[in-house]
Amino acid sequence: MQTRTKQPNTVNWRALLCLLGFAVAGVFAIEYGRLIWMDGLFLPPTDLVSAALLVMLPLLFAIYHGTRMKNNERWKRIVTWTGLYFAFAYYLFVLYCFLFAGGRADYDYSYNPINWIPFQMIFAHFANGDSIGSLAYLALDYLKNAALFVPLGFLLPYTSKRMKRFGLIMIVSFLLIIAVELTQYWTKTGFFDVDDVISNLLGVACGYGVSRLSITQEVLRFITNTQRRYLGRQRNEPGRDRE
Repeated sequence: MQTRTKQPNTVNWRALLCLLGFAVAGVFAIEYGRLIWMDGLFLPPTDLVSAALLVMLPLLFAIYHGTRMKNNERWKRIVTWTGLYFAFAYYLFVLYCFLFAGGRADYDYSYNPINWIPFQMIFAHFANGDSIGSLAYLALDYLKNAALFVPLGFLLPYTSKRMKRFGLIMIVSFLLIIAVELTQYWTKTGFFDVDDVISNLLGVACGYGVSRLSITQEVLRFITNTQRRYLGRQRNEPGRDRE
């Protein structure tokens, strides 16, 4: 009669690394979330970049190891979706701080008139013969408004299969941006500006374009791929070279 030898339990080190990644991302999200809540748009760019990298990189680290654990596919999907919605919730929090908190209550925007004419400020700067530095500052303001919504266009396609279509993403983003502009106007935390709507939509379109790039698809596939295939390279199947 054969006796079965009991295999010793081994530590699932990938599970530990996955949990460690989520824990580190959570710690940095709380720490930088506090700074973003207080400063918002006035947060130094270096701190903003650090807030993005120190949260997103541990999330990608957690997803990478979580999808390579020796478990069923359901658990691997849970890890991937947890990381995705963690990033999306963090971005929405940052967006709220930039648009409604972070020192905006210290300013009274009720004196700013509603602007319905696209690029009126740019035309006014050229008409007044303003300096190059003034125009550069204005262009930087447009660029910041666009960059603020780039993550929205990047993340939305991964939240649902229906959100893969560019037209639907632009419609949803347009409605969200209009709601934000009107809420800022009513709460006096900003004023309605059609230029903001245009630059925000351009940011969404750029984010969607980046998410559809082949290099982006390959990187994400590499992170979430349980078969450990490297970028753009597939292992040859046995006997394929002999044919």
